[in-house]
Amino acid sequence: MTQPGIKKLPAPALVPADAEPCLLFHVAGLPPPFRDLLGTTHPVGWRMGPEHRHDFWQLVFNQSGIGEMQTDKLHRIEPAHTVVIPPGLSHTWANIGSTPLNLFNIHILPRQPAYADLEKWLKALCSGQESVAICPGHPDCISLMERVSTGLDGGAPGYKYQAAALLMEFVITVLRAGLDTARNLDPELHPVSRIEKAFWYMEANYGRPVGLSDI
Repeated sequence: MTQPGIKKLPAPALVPADAEPCLLFHVAGLPPPFRDLLGTTHPVGWRMGPEHRHDFWQLVFNQSGIGEMQTDKLHRIEPAHTVVIPPGLSHTWANIGSTPLNLFNIHILPRQPAYADLEKWLKALCSGQESVAICPGHPDCISLMERVSTGLDGGAPGYKYQAAALLMEFVITVLRAGLDTARNLDPELHPVSRIEKAFWYMEANYGRPVGLSDI
């Protein structure tokens, strides 16, 4: 039985190249900072068409297949890669592989005061909001998405909150992998995590004396 907020359609055996992508599920109204979660499968030969843009952050996890993303240049999206797309950036997609392209689209609301740090990390990956970031695969990503799908399929009480918690774990795992890759490419980024921990420590202990050695 389909639960409220989740729409499921069976994947067709054969789909023309110009057909609409098959919607796996769409969950709206997730707790902030998430806007919604959309799972789609795209047949061999599928192309999205004209470039488009969003007013939210979009993280696209490639569960299987090979995708190609067009911005100001072409990006090849391998299985287990996650693409971080900033608000306002024009892009379009295509399936360039020989198997269906299965994507999980996580939409994150921008300018959420309680999640300013999260948006700061997203911007750090995307050079502000100028480019996409492609984060490498991580062993935990597929299992986390499977747990999200299982929870949504069951639709038990509180399933949206559970999905949001798992999505946050997924997002942080992806961002860490992406930032680690960026730091390895740019030595100047290595101190960032230590500085961030120092600020966090000062904020958490502002009510008592804090010495330089503590920080």
